[in-house]
Amino acid sequence: MNVRKYTFFTNKYFITFLTGTINEALYPFIRQNTLKNTQINTFQSIPKLTNDPSTMKNSILSFTALLCFGLLLFSSCKKDPTYDEQLNGRWISSKVTYGDEDGTNLYKFELVLEASKEFDLTQTTLVSKTVQTGIWAANEGTKEVTLTFDDGSAKVKYDVTSLSGNQMTAQTVIGGKRFIIVFKK
Repeated sequence: MNVRKYTFFTNKYFITFLTGTINEALYPFIRQNTLKNTQINTFQSIPKLTNDPSTMKNSILSFTALLCFGLLLFSSCKKDPTYDEQLNGRWISSKVTYGDEDGTNLYKFELVLEASKEFDLTQTTLVSKTVQTGIWAANEGTKEVTLTFDDGSAKVKYDVTSLSGNQMTAQTVIGGKRFIIVFKK
């Protein structure tokens, strides 16, 4: 029989390549439309790869580089954070506008939105400081964040007009006045 067999062992698989002439015994196993006693040209270069150490070394290095690139590509695919995950964190007002006036020096807001859906809201003015706690809920469709205070005094809705990275702009109505608050994490 004019067929050479080369077998490679990996961690889980045995890879076997056959080279040479197809004979009656091998013909049923070849899934190509070839005639009996024709040369298997596809596998003719395999013995050169396996018998030459430098070629084999280059093949292994190329395969390793390709594998590392593939792993890097898949590991760098990060899942985008959900709307709630983007909102989680400690937000401090950097600019406050109420009505048409700049209230940055008059009002300070600190809003802590926790993953457990609890919040702490600290509102500081020139004459007072109010701390309220409760449960928060977000609606990604309407871009609203609703704060429900533990003491049952109120439910406050914030319309989130922009949210990107470490900055959020939200609007709400407090005491009949529209506040626009720019928060930073």
